[in-house]
Parts: sequence; structure tokens; C-alpha cells
Amino acid sequence: MDSKQKAMQQWESLNTRQQKYLKIIYSIDQEAEQVQKLRWCKGRDREPASEWRWIFYGDIDGHPSRCKNFLLRENLVDQGTGSTFNALEHRGLIESRGAVPSLHVKMTRLGRQVIRAGKNEQRPQSPRTPKGMLSAKAWQALVYAREANRAGLPHEENYRYRKGIHLSVWDHLRRYSPPLVEEGEKALWITICGALFYIRHYQQYREAYPDIDAPPSRISEAEILARLRSSPKRSHQLVQIKRWDRSLAEVAAEIGGAVTFEALLEFENRRSVTLEQQHQILDWLEQ
Repeated sequence: MDSKQKAMQQWESLNTRQQKYLKIIYSIDQEAEQVQKLRWCKGRDREPASEWRWIFYGDIDGHPSRCKNFLLRENLVDQGTGSTFNALEHRGLIESRGAVPSLHVKMTRLGRQVIRAGKNEQRPQSPRTPKGMLSAKAWQALVYAREANRAGLPHEENYRYRKGIHLSVWDHLRRYSPPLVEEGEKALWITICGALFYIRHYQQYREAYPDIDAPPSRISEAEILARLRSSPKRSHQLVQIKRWDRSLAEVAAEIGGAVTFEALLEFENRRSVTLEQQHQILDWLEQ
């Protein structure tokens, strides 16, 4: 017997009154979960689930709490209320603190599984990230950055939230090797490597995430590289592209001579290096 069958068996073992109690607790639990998801989407930290999942049954300033009010509407508040909560806790479907008439309850994971089985509710599954690929959110963020192009995505009042994408996702793209986006004083832009990544993996990501509206690039990889090679001031970007996801230490060892890890890092960050180091890095680019 699998977990779904066991959950359904537990649901069917409950009497009608217990099922109604569980449904009401579950509805309030899910509303609270949606509130936390909205907090996250708006760039605010989620509150600990150990706090927001607790539901109060009782009176507040002479008025019934939401849980008690829902039970009152169903004519389910009587001398057996405490016993019903106890029965649900005994089965491991809820946890409780206190006692009727002032009680806090929290639905357990098992409780949610049982109610979903009873309601035949399919829990939506987040799309899994294929191994070695960006998540759907990260790919969507890269699409936004590419569409913004030179204008960039300006900082908003709520820095933790940009275009519906949380800061942690943008940070992932910024720390990618090589960085796919970069942060300026007033906006965030896609990098040259980000543009190349988009071109090189476009078809792969279109197939992986077909629901994301990602238009094809209007410029080819060859055109991007040609523009970079025509501008000596952009040699540092060519180094990033050529080494791609290899470490600075590995590439510095490959170039050899006077080029150290530190020198290569300085060159990529557009800071000065010795003339000898510069020539050796440029020679490596031509190989």
C-alpha cells in the first residue's frame, strides 16, 4: 500500500465531524501559506513556518477567531469540540497547545496528506531543474535582462524584488561563472557572457521551459565576438569568454610566463597589469 492509499484509508477512518474539522483547519493553513508565498514574491522574508502555521481557536476581544467562527457556521462548536481536536491529534493529523476554550492547533504534514487524499486534491509540483541547467526562474530572469539590453533593469524601491524575481535568483546569475548579469549603481545589465549564454543555449532552454516567452537573439555569436575583437578596450571580456567556466588559476597556469592568478583577475576587472603580462594575455587570446 503506497502513501496515497494509506492517507485515503486514514481519511475514511474519520467520522463526518472530524473530517469537517480537518477541512476547516486545512483551509486556514493554506490561506496562511499563500500569504507567505506572496511575502516572498514581494521580496520580503518569509516568517518561520513554526510560527505562522499555528491557528488559534477561541475568542479575541469577545469575538470568535476565524477557526472558531468557521466551526460555528457549521454548528460544530459544542461540548464535544475538545474531544474532536483531541481525536485529530491522537491520529497525528494536528498538534495542539493549550485546551478549549483557548487552543492553538497546527496541521501536521500527515494531516495535509490525509486531507488532500480525502479531497482528491493534486498538489502542484514545481518544475524540476534539469541537471546542470539554470532553474526556470533563473532563465526567466536572464530573458528579462536580455530584453532590457543596454537600458538595464533599474533598481526599484524594493531592492530584493525585480520583475517578479527574488534577489537570490539575480545573485545566482551575478555569481555564475562567468557572470551572466552585472550590477551597476543604477541598474542591472546582462553581460556579454550572459548574451552568449543565451544564444548558445537558447534552443535547449526553450525546450526545457516552453512556457517562458523567450524570443530568439537578433545578433549572432560571431557578430558579438567580432565587435569585441575590434575594440582593444574590451579584451577583458574576451578573456572571460575564452576561459568560460574554467578557473582563473587554471587559465593563468595555461598562459604561464609572468601571468599569475592575481594578474589575470586584475585584467578581467579592467585594472592595470604590467605590459609583459598584458602582451602574454593578448597572445593567449590569439591562439
